[in-house]
Amino acid sequence: MMQERKRQVLLAVIAVVVTSGLTVSVGSAIQADVGTEPTNSQIWAQETTTETEGPISIENFSAPSQIRSGENFTVTATLVNDGNREVVRQVTYQITGNVLESAFARIPAGGTETVRFNMSGNSIRGFPTGTFSHGIFIGDVAATADVTIVSEDATTTVDEDVQTTTQPAVAAVTIENQTSNGTTVVVQSVTLPEGGFVVVHDVRGMMGGGRAGERGRDQPRHDVYGVSEFLEPGTHENVTVELDDPLNDSQRVVAVAHRDPNGNQSFDFLRSNRTADRPYMQQGSNRPVHDFAFVTVEQTNQTETTTAEETSLTSIESGSQTADIQVRIDLQTGEVKVA
Repeated sequence: MMQERKRQVLLAVIAVVVTSGLTVSVGSAIQADVGTEPTNSQIWAQETTTETEGPISIENFSAPSQIRSGENFTVTATLVNDGNREVVRQVTYQITGNVLESAFARIPAGGTETVRFNMSGNSIRGFPTGTFSHGIFIGDVAATADVTIVSEDATTTVDEDVQTTTQPAVAAVTIENQTSNGTTVVVQSVTLPEGGFVVVHDVRGMMGGGRAGERGRDQPRHDVYGVSEFLEPGTHENVTVELDDPLNDSQRVVAVAHRDPNGNQSFDFLRSNRTADRPYMQQGSNRPVHDFAFVTVEQTNQTETTTAEETSLTSIESGSQTADIQVRIDLQTGEVKVA
């Protein structure tokens, strides 16, 4: 009977404890005097602690903002574990969703771990030039930034981890007065932010006069004397322009910076009726980027100097003897030589 009552009391206490929300682990003991109702001071329980896996975050993502194709680079980040249990996670480095490298990182409970990817320049050779999103990922958690990939031959300046392309923003042309044989003109400097051509125009044509009268009624009317080869983006100095239509007389010409928007590296301005490869325009103006110069055409006078001699054979009689004398006369100088 006594044992039965102890069992009932024990079950009742357990029911009270469970109802009150306490957790009783295996091995917990509950004691109460037989015949009396248990009190709170007579109840004790051994609490248990459960290890939990907290959230993982990524901080301090460091990477170059510009990468040259073919060159090595490094990206780093700090992995943070806010849980109270050590975890091992797979970490990846991605560019626009493409996984370029991966590794497993062990992150201590409540601690951090630094991950570093030393990337080979060959890893981005398959990417086109442009700006993309890249970053370090752990599952759906990521730290990202924008990166610009430039070609191997692009001109860049490096400032620590930040690389910037040296590319002028404003088109410009400088041509100086010069002397020419009429077949070429030298442009001292031309800046083409997006690449293109420097074109030597007839001033009268640029002002609307053209050279149709000089060329004849059956010749196409245009104002272009010559076009440079295609010039890459940037500034070019001392560009020699061969003239398809040579200068016969000294005159003013105008050098104009032209675009190449279709990227075919061929000057299509004339054949497209002036709709393609149009000039760069001055900022805030509808005037083309240009510069004037006076070209003095040297007249080459070739004077042929001919030394002509007239030779005559004269017979002179002296007494009974006759002698032949050869007389040479230089027709250019008038000098007479007797032999």
